[in-house]
Amino acid sequence: MQLYWHILDLCLFAALVWPALCKDEGYVSKNSSALPNANLRGKTLHYRYESEANLFGPAEETFHISADVDVEYIGDGFGSYIDESASSFLMFMRNVLAQVVKENGTTSQPEAPLSADDLYDQPTWFVQLGNGTIAEARFTKKDLGNTDVMNFKRSILSALQTNLVRGKENVKETDVMGTHDSHYRSTELQFGEIEVKKHFSSKDIYAENNTDSDTDEVDIETDEVQRVSGGILTSVSGHVQVFDKPEEQDDAVNSEEGSDIDLGVLLTSDVTFNLTLRKHVKRSVEGVQRMAAAANTQFQKRSLVGQYDKMSGVYRRWTVLRKMFDEEDRLNQVVANFIKDPTDPSQLQEVNEILSLENELGIPHNTATFAAANKPALVKQLMKATKEIVSKCSTNWGICKAILDLYITAGGKDVEKTLSDLVQCHPLAADQKQELVQKLSFIAKPTNHIFTTVKTLWNALSSQGDPSQSHVILTLGSLASKETTSTAFQSELVDFLRRHLHSGDKNNNTEQISDALEAIGNFGDNRLTPDVLTIAKKEEQVEEIRIGCIHALRRNFHVESVQQWLVDLLTHPTSSCELREAAVATIKNELAYRKVLDTKNKAWPNSGQTEVDRILLNALLMADVRYECAFSDIKEYILLKGVPFGNLGEKAVNSTRAKRGVDHVSCSSWGTYGSRYSELLSSSQFSSDNSLYPDNKHCLSHISYGPSKANVYIKSGVFAGKNVQQGYCKVYGKAIAKLKIFSQRITLATAEAYRLKQGSSRTRIYLNVYGKTVVYRYQSGPLEKTFPVYNPSPITITLYRIWIYVGHISFTVSLAPSLDFSVRAGFCPRTNNPCSHCLTMTLKASVRISGGASANLASLVRGGIDIGITLNYLVEGEGKLYPGICFSFYHGHDPMRIDIQAWYQIRSFVVSGWRSWGWAWGNRNTWSPSSLSWSLGSSRRHLIGRAGSC
Repeated sequence: MQLYWHILDLCLFAALVWPALCKDEGYVSKNSSALPNANLRGKTLHYRYESEANLFGPAEETFHISADVDVEYIGDGFGSYIDESASSFLMFMRNVLAQVVKENGTTSQPEAPLSADDLYDQPTWFVQLGNGTIAEARFTKKDLGNTDVMNFKRSILSALQTNLVRGKENVKETDVMGTHDSHYRSTELQFGEIEVKKHFSSKDIYAENNTDSDTDEVDIETDEVQRVSGGILTSVSGHVQVFDKPEEQDDAVNSEEGSDIDLGVLLTSDVTFNLTLRKHVKRSVEGVQRMAAAANTQFQKRSLVGQYDKMSGVYRRWTVLRKMFDEEDRLNQVVANFIKDPTDPSQLQEVNEILSLENELGIPHNTATFAAANKPALVKQLMKATKEIVSKCSTNWGICKAILDLYITAGGKDVEKTLSDLVQCHPLAADQKQELVQKLSFIAKPTNHIFTTVKTLWNALSSQGDPSQSHVILTLGSLASKETTSTAFQSELVDFLRRHLHSGDKNNNTEQISDALEAIGNFGDNRLTPDVLTIAKKEEQVEEIRIGCIHALRRNFHVESVQQWLVDLLTHPTSSCELREAAVATIKNELAYRKVLDTKNKAWPNSGQTEVDRILLNALLMADVRYECAFSDIKEYILLKGVPFGNLGEKAVNSTRAKRGVDHVSCSSWGTYGSRYSELLSSSQFSSDNSLYPDNKHCLSHISYGPSKANVYIKSGVFAGKNVQQGYCKVYGKAIAKLKIFSQRITLATAEAYRLKQGSSRTRIYLNVYGKTVVYRYQSGPLEKTFPVYNPSPITITLYRIWIYVGHISFTVSLAPSLDFSVRAGFCPRTNNPCSHCLTMTLKASVRISGGASANLASLVRGGIDIGITLNYLVEGEGKLYPGICFSFYHGHDPMRIDIQAWYQIRSFVVSGWRSWGWAWGNRNTWSPSSLSWSLGSSRRHLIGRAGSC
């Protein structure tokens, strides 16, 4: 029998190893071990694994996972591992059980749980070096189809990994939690036994682009105590703690109700596990049989680092919401309620999220790969329920445009046909059609159909000499930037924008040049880079156009020619501080948007360091006065990028740690207040306004609303001033609406408006939403306009994802912003004075945050914290230069709310009919406490600051 086992081991070893001998194998190696290898031939190591997990802070339930783990030796190392005293093993799992234990010690199941052996019936092949490193793991085809099963197996393999090298305490190694530095300490006990203590924390984990680990939101502390006897790991006790990352406070904390709510407590988790060797025996007959069966199994190599499937998370969220809507027939009810009371658009929030998730899954585009492909898209039901409303859109525009926002979120051919018909054939008023075209910018996956519609509209307006064309060209640029736009249309738009840009330059038409540059920035096609650089490098080029060129090139900052131009712009002696500040702010904002909206983009500034980085860091460290107005932006950029500049970089950004709940209003000093308002204007521009318009009034405000980890805030400034001697005057307003969701800071919108007279009068209106310019108006006459409510399609972002050995935790939310913007800029009533300008500017930012944290343990238990947060804030500035100089500042907000619900599901074996059975997720059970909610109150529009009197 001993000879049989030996021959079987050799045959199995050859069958498994031979396909891998010619492959290039890579692994993290420690120094060779001086310890002898244990004689494991023909032996089975029987381990018992148990884990208890307390997840998501206040939840009182404990998840208990247990399994029997058998490790079978099959041979020595091979290929690259021959000289590493390596051994090859097969790991088998059985009796995999999951239970939920309540605080009083009782379990949630009325009966004993069934073992999930059919989920874990596949062997796993791994190679362990003589020094304790798990050098390689290979999985079967069945396991490759279940990420959660693979992740649990990775956690077992990670527990088997140790460090047997004496005197080597700090080791770089890879396990299910990522690649990190582990800190070991060994102690020799009696009878040759060795105790190995291991520790690492989140600061030891490498942020590698090719892994799914992301620990930005949390601090992690991991400790293990291992016992090794005779070269065999006999026990491992582990403890993983997850903490909310602390956040610095500010002296001026918003005292509004809800500001002391700490959502970060939901991120805390505590997990313990034990892996104990119960028996070390000769291989049984059953063991021989399963080893023989494994000889015919195909294995594929995979990393030991845990995997995360974002789309499966999206699918799970969609499944819950869609099931609820279908069971209760809620869609028709929601539509009917909204028609009765269209003043409350929050009624449509859940519909909007479902449509967004279906768009992401590809359901309306017939590209879904999940089971969702078998269910008709919700937008089909929506279009049927709202057909009559849309057919009478022009006479009921207020309700209809809210429905069209849902169409735009959903996307798909049927939606685009309806939208195209409205643009081309429906008797919409001119301002209604303009509003609709601007909204089309937010179609996530446009097709050629909608692109052709907007292009046809452009041609019609151009032939009629209609001056209000900027909204069309900006929408064209936004649509063409999407991945689904055909290359033929993108090439066509490249030619068109090139002609439009050079035509404006030839005719010295600043407005046309600016329109083209902003559209090119929305588009981001590198083929237009040489054309933009030609405009930018013209001698005596006006600063406004050069800043427009910076905006136009933002998607191509990584291109070598653009890098060189940025270096020249930053270092040229004649460049103004404002120009440098515009460049730095645009680079910073582009990086911020990519981190949230374009995470796959690895081009600079997302990664890598260039001469531009060196120039900016040096300017900050040397306090170069030429960059004084951009210091705060440089600090924020360095902090956002996380560039490893060493102690100097850390010193440079220390003063820019995030504050929360800042509340500041001032109508006494038009300046940056340190760096608080540098985003509105550079310090030199503040000084210039005060000098050029010495008779002035102004107000500044920075107020946020919401809990510490999720708040919306707006920085805003308004100015009215004149210079009687020169005959100059200016009314100005700018507001930046931002969202903070844990560590992510997202600029929702930047709005700017001014009425300026220096010789002739000019009006400029600018609105950028989610990094896309949607409004750019530059004209000599006055402007009074309530722009459309911009509702960009919701986006899904993952705030963090980590592995806690027994499973993984992720925090994913959907953001649905909404922006209201209106402007009145022109002459004050009842006067003919050329400097009697008045300006009223209103910006309201709203956002719906939904989703939450979720955990999956061994593919047997899943649970989470669902959150629903509604936030909003309005700011309005009103400035007059007649009959006197004055400014009034208002703000307010609608009711805001936070709802939190804890839940879990257990996978159970379900028999649904004759010869029909399988594993299915049970009902959603609520944890204790099952739900929490806060109301953040409301505030009507009211005066918060005033300067002067009129």
